[in-house]
Amino acid sequence: MAQYLNSGNMQERMMGQYTIGRTLGSGMSGKVKLAKNNTTGEVVALKLIQRSTLNERSRQNLVNEINAMKAVNHPNVLNLKDVEEDAQYPKKNGTNKQVVMLVLEIASNGELFDYLMHTGPFSEAVARTYFSQMISALEECHRQGIAHRDIKPENLFLDDSFQLKVADFGLSAMTDHLLKTECGTRSYMAPEILGNQRYDGKKADIWSAGVVLFIMMTGHPPFQIALPQDWWFNEIQHRRHERFWQAHLRTTPNFPPEAQSFLNTIFTASPDDRTTIEGMKSHPWMSGPILTGSELQQEMVDRKHRVDGEKERERAAARAKKAQQPHRGNRRRVDPFASNTHRAIAPPLLPAHMDQTAAVFYSSEAPDALLERLEGACQQMEGRVLKQKPEKFKLKVAFGNTVQATLQVFRTNPDEEADDIVAFALEKKMGDVLDFQKIQKGLMEKVHDVLGGSTEGEGAGAGEGADVPKPEGNQEEVLGDDVELI
Repeated sequence: MAQYLNSGNMQERMMGQYTIGRTLGSGMSGKVKLAKNNTTGEVVALKLIQRSTLNERSRQNLVNEINAMKAVNHPNVLNLKDVEEDAQYPKKNGTNKQVVMLVLEIASNGELFDYLMHTGPFSEAVARTYFSQMISALEECHRQGIAHRDIKPENLFLDDSFQLKVADFGLSAMTDHLLKTECGTRSYMAPEILGNQRYDGKKADIWSAGVVLFIMMTGHPPFQIALPQDWWFNEIQHRRHERFWQAHLRTTPNFPPEAQSFLNTIFTASPDDRTTIEGMKSHPWMSGPILTGSELQQEMVDRKHRVDGEKERERAAARAKKAQQPHRGNRRRVDPFASNTHRAIAPPLLPAHMDQTAAVFYSSEAPDALLERLEGACQQMEGRVLKQKPEKFKLKVAFGNTVQATLQVFRTNPDEEADDIVAFALEKKMGDVLDFQKIQKGLMEKVHDVLGGSTEGEGAGAGEGADVPKPEGNQEEVLGDDVELI
């Protein structure tokens, strides 16, 4: 593990008995660093949250996370080893930051999300194996009176043996009473939460687990959102599951009938009709083959190599762009020495919400020419323009029936007709983050010749030092979005 803990000849940084290593990930709830306990030799993950930015809501989320993880002891729940509420984080510039430090078990094989994103759906046996582990973890959480409330592939990690670990309890609730707070990630939320009803957090977890199972088996979500305007959910709401499956079987014709029957017990609009964990465990589909530890490892090792290869390509591309655009005066890195850069004007400013939620790219193309290229690229990817505002250089595009996104070009100086640096922002408006990521990647490949540097908001995807793409930033994460990263 030494190669992961040190970076070149940089001086080692310490937090108590821990030597700090590389960044494992950054998200809405903090930064996670690899570290080594110099007393025991154990390699762990340090989750670091800056104390000065904790407001009442985010502080309560953190308390929830700590209390829930302390209460649950289960092989498929990420283990919280220690908490230090007033730790000093040594920054690279020699200064310190006051942080809350959570010492966590290391999940060295990363997020389940990455495997689905980069290697596609799992076999039925792998999906059943991981689903069984997830349900076993949730059963123990529920036994302790804890509803997770944010089950999704980004919060499911794999340890060094590819065993599943449920993590991120920041939105959990420790109560047996009905809940009323809308929280989590909207594409995984149960319909009763989205319908602003009081809800049973345990039944909501079962719905989210069903969404994860569907994605594991198909590589795409069962519906956009569990609201009546969604065609797929509307069929479920009206108990027309056969129509729901007929539509999905067009793209996934080999979806096992017994698995369809099993998911029908989870995908019920009324939580009163929804199955329980005991009901799931007794369903015939759950008695099918489950892989042993060695079998699971065999299945996942090749996928791990592909994930690592894809992430290394992303890191290499990010490093290359960074080398070409060394200026770091603000988030938008524009090369001031490029021949096509107008040095008298600043990079374009985006609306405040989009600055955090959109993937942003730069070009010296004229705005109308760039928008034309983007529209053509969307059409090549079978995108359908829903709304067009030429005066604002803005398009709203639907890709199939699952994803809608806005594409907008921003000019640095509206009075200038040429020599501008322009920004192109791509923002997800509807749909699952897995599908959006694929569309973003395909679109960028088609127009890469006219684009320069990029920055990516939380909703856009993972860049250097980030584990995971996050869905729609503040719009998707209803709670837990107030913690500033170190």
